[in-house]
Amino acid sequence: MTGEEVELCQGGRSFTVSWENKDVYARAVRSLRLRELQNLECMTAVRAGLGSIIPLQLLTMLSPLEIELRTCGLPYINLKFLKAHTMYQVGLMETDQHIEFFWTALEMFTQEELCKFIKFACNQERIPFTCPCRDGGPDTAHVPPYPMKIAPPDGAAGQSDSRYIRVETCMFMVKLPQYTSLDVMLEKLRYAIHYREDPLSG
Repeated sequence: MTGEEVELCQGGRSFTVSWENKDVYARAVRSLRLRELQNLECMTAVRAGLGSIIPLQLLTMLSPLEIELRTCGLPYINLKFLKAHTMYQVGLMETDQHIEFFWTALEMFTQEELCKFIKFACNQERIPFTCPCRDGGPDTAHVPPYPMKIAPPDGAAGQSDSRYIRVETCMFMVKLPQYTSLDVMLEKLRYAIHYREDPLSG
């Protein structure tokens, strides 16, 4: 891996690989590669980082898939779960027309678009699929980045349909203008998720 020439066995430079000894050669190469990947210092750091997220004692109790789901979340977005873990701020309510447009628009999105929305809104590839508030904890107990927050846009200048959706990713906050139709909401959401590098995307 470093570009050095290494003998796979004692006096290996003097041997020629042939059909007869190919299996011995393949086993020797595999053994070398495995030894090269063993780095105690790096693995100790990985173990310490993993231990800061999940107790190491639990690793023997969970399958690799269970660990992935508990630490990274689902590889798809559960819209019903997201909606149940959303707060409305500064006088907004779930029954406001533009909020209903927002959820209807998200329901029309593909999973790929929903994942892009999550990336836009909180800068994460995945979000958790469990939360203490659903597992017997208090209503205020949430796993980051939950809850998603929906707030009005900053300032009041300009027509709402000409404004863009902005976000504060560290707070999982979506600043949503009062768009007048579902079509406008879809257009602005799709602009936001596809052009999130644009300064207007927050």
